[in-house]
Amino acid sequence: MGDCVLLRQAPRAPTLPVLERSADPSSVRAHAGTPAAPAPVAPPPPPPDLAAAHDRLGASLYRFFYVRVSRDEHLAADLLQQLWAAAARNASRVPEAEIEFWLRGVARNLLNTHWRRVGSRPTHVAMEDSHTGAALAERMTRERLPADELERRQTQDRLLQAITRLPQADQDLIFAHYFEGAQQVDLSKRLGMSARAIEGRLYRARQLLRDALKESDE
Repeated sequence: MGDCVLLRQAPRAPTLPVLERSADPSSVRAHAGTPAAPAPVAPPPPPPDLAAAHDRLGASLYRFFYVRVSRDEHLAADLLQQLWAAAARNASRVPEAEIEFWLRGVARNLLNTHWRRVGSRPTHVAMEDSHTGAALAERMTRERLPADELERRQTQDRLLQAITRLPQADQDLIFAHYFEGAQQVDLSKRLGMSARAIEGRLYRARQLLRDALKESDE
Protein backbone atom coordinates (compact mmCIF):
# COMPACT_ATOMS: atom_id res chain seq x y z
CA MET A 1 0.00 0.00 0.00
CA GLY A 2 2.69 2.47 1.01
CA ASP A 3 4.72 1.63 -2.09
CA CYS A 4 1.70 2.25 -4.31
CA VAL A 5 1.11 5.66 -2.74
CA LEU A 6 4.74 6.61 -3.23
CA LEU A 7 4.60 5.50 -6.86
CA ARG A 8 1.46 7.55 -7.52
CA GLN A 9 2.97 10.63 -5.89
CA ALA A 10 6.32 10.34 -7.66
CA PRO A 11 6.76 13.09 -10.29
CA ARG A 12 6.91 11.95 -13.87
CA ALA A 13 10.24 12.29 -15.61
CA PRO A 14 10.07 15.08 -18.23
CA THR A 15 10.07 14.08 -21.87
CA LEU A 16 13.34 15.22 -23.40
CA PRO A 17 13.41 16.72 -26.87
CA VAL A 18 14.80 14.57 -29.63
CA LEU A 19 17.27 16.16 -32.01
CA GLU A 20 16.49 15.27 -35.59
CA ARG A 21 18.60 16.22 -38.59
CA SER A 22 16.57 17.75 -41.44
CA ALA A 23 17.19 17.52 -45.12
CA ASP A 24 19.48 20.51 -44.71
CA PRO A 25 22.60 19.05 -43.01
CA SER A 26 23.37 22.40 -41.43
CA SER A 27 20.13 22.58 -39.45
CA VAL A 28 18.89 20.51 -36.56
CA ARG A 29 15.28 20.52 -35.36
CA ALA A 30 14.17 19.65 -31.85
CA HIS A 31 10.78 17.95 -31.51
CA ALA A 32 9.43 17.86 -27.97
CA GLY A 33 7.12 15.04 -27.11
CA THR A 34 8.96 12.39 -29.10
CA PRO A 35 10.46 9.84 -26.70
CA ALA A 36 14.24 9.75 -26.69
CA ALA A 37 15.99 6.55 -27.64
CA PRO A 38 17.42 4.95 -24.50
CA ALA A 39 21.16 5.09 -24.05
CA PRO A 40 22.86 1.73 -24.43
CA VAL A 41 23.33 -0.01 -21.09
CA ALA A 42 26.22 -2.35 -20.47
CA PRO A 43 25.02 -5.84 -19.56
CA PRO A 44 25.58 -6.90 -15.97
CA PRO A 45 28.58 -9.12 -15.31
CA PRO A 46 27.80 -12.84 -15.50
CA PRO A 47 27.05 -14.55 -12.18
CA PRO A 48 29.86 -16.59 -10.69
CA ASP A 49 30.16 -20.28 -11.44
CA LEU A 50 29.66 -21.72 -7.96
CA ALA A 51 30.65 -25.23 -9.04
CA ALA A 52 33.99 -23.90 -10.27
CA ALA A 53 34.37 -21.79 -7.11
CA HIS A 54 33.67 -24.87 -5.00
CA ASP A 55 36.37 -26.86 -6.77
CA ARG A 56 38.89 -24.03 -6.64
CA LEU A 57 38.26 -22.63 -3.14
CA GLY A 58 36.60 -25.43 -1.18
CA ALA A 59 39.75 -26.84 0.42
CA SER A 60 41.13 -23.48 1.56
CA LEU A 61 37.75 -22.37 2.94
CA TYR A 62 37.51 -25.61 4.91
CA ARG A 63 41.02 -24.99 6.31
CA PHE A 64 39.95 -21.45 7.21
CA PHE A 65 37.15 -22.83 9.42
CA TYR A 66 39.05 -25.88 10.68
CA VAL A 67 41.97 -24.04 12.28
CA ARG A 68 39.62 -21.48 13.89
CA VAL A 69 37.25 -23.95 15.58
CA SER A 70 39.89 -25.93 17.48
CA ARG A 71 40.21 -28.48 14.66
CA ASP A 72 36.64 -29.68 15.03
CA GLU A 73 36.12 -31.42 11.68
CA HIS A 74 32.33 -31.70 11.99
CA LEU A 75 31.89 -28.06 12.96
CA ALA A 76 34.20 -26.91 10.16
CA ALA A 77 32.22 -29.00 7.65
CA ASP A 78 28.92 -27.63 8.98
CA LEU A 79 30.11 -24.04 8.65
CA LEU A 80 31.34 -24.78 5.13
CA GLN A 81 27.90 -26.14 4.21
CA GLN A 82 26.32 -22.95 5.59
CA LEU A 83 28.73 -20.94 3.48
CA TRP A 84 27.75 -22.69 0.24
CA ALA A 85 24.06 -22.39 1.13
CA ALA A 86 24.51 -18.63 1.57
CA ALA A 87 26.39 -18.50 -1.72
CA ALA A 88 23.58 -20.31 -3.54
CA ARG A 89 21.10 -17.71 -2.24
CA ASN A 90 23.11 -14.54 -2.77
CA ALA A 91 26.17 -15.02 -4.97
CA SER A 92 24.33 -14.39 -8.26
CA ARG A 93 24.77 -10.64 -7.72
CA VAL A 94 28.53 -10.94 -7.08
CA PRO A 95 30.85 -10.41 -10.06
CA GLU A 96 32.98 -13.42 -10.92
CA ALA A 97 36.20 -11.50 -10.23
CA GLU A 98 35.06 -10.77 -6.65
CA ILE A 99 33.68 -14.16 -5.64
CA GLU A 100 36.72 -15.26 -3.60
CA PHE A 101 36.81 -12.02 -1.61
CA TRP A 102 33.03 -12.23 -1.08
CA LEU A 103 33.13 -15.86 0.08
CA ARG A 104 35.88 -15.12 2.59
CA GLY A 105 33.83 -12.26 3.99
CA VAL A 106 30.82 -14.55 4.39
CA ALA A 107 33.07 -17.13 6.09
CA ARG A 108 34.22 -14.55 8.67
CA ASN A 109 30.62 -13.50 9.32
CA LEU A 110 29.54 -17.12 9.83
CA LEU A 111 32.35 -17.64 12.34
CA ASN A 112 31.43 -14.53 14.28
CA THR A 113 27.77 -15.58 14.31
CA HIS A 114 28.74 -19.03 15.58
CA TRP A 115 30.88 -17.60 18.39
CA ARG A 116 28.09 -15.25 19.45
CA ARG A 117 25.62 -18.14 19.50
CA VAL A 118 27.78 -20.41 21.67
CA GLY A 119 28.85 -17.51 23.88
CA SER A 120 32.60 -18.00 23.63
CA ARG A 121 35.43 -17.81 21.14
CA PRO A 122 38.36 -20.26 21.14
CA THR A 123 41.45 -18.78 22.74
CA HIS A 124 44.42 -19.71 20.59
CA VAL A 125 47.90 -19.75 22.06
CA ALA A 126 49.56 -16.44 21.32
CA MET A 127 52.92 -16.23 19.68
CA GLU A 128 55.76 -16.03 22.21
CA ASP A 129 56.60 -12.42 21.34
CA SER A 130 55.76 -9.78 18.77
CA HIS A 131 58.72 -10.73 16.55
CA THR A 132 58.09 -14.47 16.37
CA GLY A 133 55.64 -14.31 13.49
CA ALA A 134 57.97 -12.22 11.36
CA ALA A 135 60.93 -14.47 12.23
CA LEU A 136 58.90 -17.51 11.21
CA ALA A 137 58.08 -15.97 7.84
CA GLU A 138 61.69 -14.90 7.39
CA ARG A 139 62.88 -18.46 7.86
CA MET A 140 60.54 -19.53 5.10
CA THR A 141 62.34 -17.22 2.69
CA ARG A 142 65.48 -19.34 3.06
CA GLU A 143 64.39 -22.88 3.90
CA ARG A 144 61.61 -25.30 4.51
CA LEU A 145 60.56 -25.43 8.13
CA PRO A 146 61.99 -28.52 9.86
CA ALA A 147 59.62 -31.30 10.76
CA ASP A 148 60.07 -30.83 14.52
CA GLU A 149 59.02 -27.20 14.16
CA LEU A 150 55.94 -28.07 12.13
CA GLU A 151 54.96 -30.75 14.63
CA ARG A 152 54.40 -28.11 17.30
CA ARG A 153 50.67 -27.38 17.62
CA GLN A 154 51.38 -23.70 18.33
CA THR A 155 53.40 -23.31 15.14
CA GLN A 156 50.89 -25.23 13.05
CA ASP A 157 47.89 -23.25 14.23
CA ARG A 158 49.58 -19.88 13.92
CA LEU A 159 50.88 -20.67 10.45
CA LEU A 160 47.52 -21.99 9.26
CA GLN A 161 45.67 -19.00 10.68
CA ALA A 162 47.98 -16.73 8.72
CA ILE A 163 48.12 -18.78 5.51
CA THR A 164 44.34 -19.21 5.30
CA ARG A 165 43.93 -15.44 5.31
CA LEU A 166 45.83 -15.21 2.02
CA PRO A 167 44.32 -15.42 -1.47
CA GLN A 168 43.92 -18.93 -2.79
CA ALA A 169 46.75 -18.66 -5.33
CA ASP A 170 49.23 -17.62 -2.64
CA GLN A 171 48.07 -20.38 -0.32
CA ASP A 172 48.61 -23.00 -3.01
CA LEU A 173 52.08 -21.68 -3.77
CA ILE A 174 53.16 -21.66 -0.12
CA PHE A 175 51.86 -25.16 0.56
CA ALA A 176 53.47 -26.54 -2.60
CA HIS A 177 56.87 -24.92 -2.10
CA TYR A 178 57.39 -24.87 1.67
CA PHE A 179 55.36 -27.83 2.86
CA GLU A 180 55.43 -30.24 -0.08
CA GLY A 181 58.96 -29.33 -1.13
CA ALA A 182 58.21 -28.48 -4.77
CA GLN A 183 61.13 -26.62 -6.31
CA GLN A 184 60.73 -23.49 -8.41
CA VAL A 185 61.49 -25.39 -11.61
CA ASP A 186 58.71 -27.87 -10.76
CA LEU A 187 56.28 -25.06 -10.02
CA SER A 188 57.27 -23.40 -13.27
CA LYS A 189 56.29 -26.49 -15.25
CA ARG A 190 53.16 -27.10 -13.19
CA LEU A 191 51.83 -23.55 -13.59
CA GLY A 192 53.17 -22.86 -17.06
CA MET A 193 55.15 -19.85 -15.90
CA SER A 194 58.78 -18.83 -16.12
CA ALA A 195 61.09 -19.48 -13.19
CA ARG A 196 61.46 -15.74 -12.74
CA ALA A 197 57.68 -15.32 -12.52
CA ILE A 198 57.50 -18.08 -9.90
CA GLU A 199 60.25 -16.38 -7.91
CA GLY A 200 58.28 -13.12 -8.00
CA ARG A 201 55.09 -14.82 -6.89
CA LEU A 202 56.87 -16.58 -4.02
CA TYR A 203 58.33 -13.27 -2.91
CA ARG A 204 54.88 -11.68 -2.92
CA ALA A 205 53.36 -14.64 -1.05
CA ARG A 206 56.07 -14.41 1.63
CA GLN A 207 55.41 -10.70 2.07
CA LEU A 208 51.70 -11.34 2.53
CA LEU A 209 52.39 -14.19 4.94
CA ARG A 210 54.79 -12.08 6.96
CA ASP A 211 52.15 -9.38 7.32
CA ALA A 212 49.50 -11.94 8.26
CA LEU A 213 51.77 -13.49 10.90
CA LYS A 214 52.29 -10.11 12.52
CA GLU A 215 48.57 -9.46 12.78
CA SER A 216 46.07 -10.94 15.17
CA ASP A 217 43.41 -13.22 13.79
CA GLU A 218 39.96 -11.93 12.85
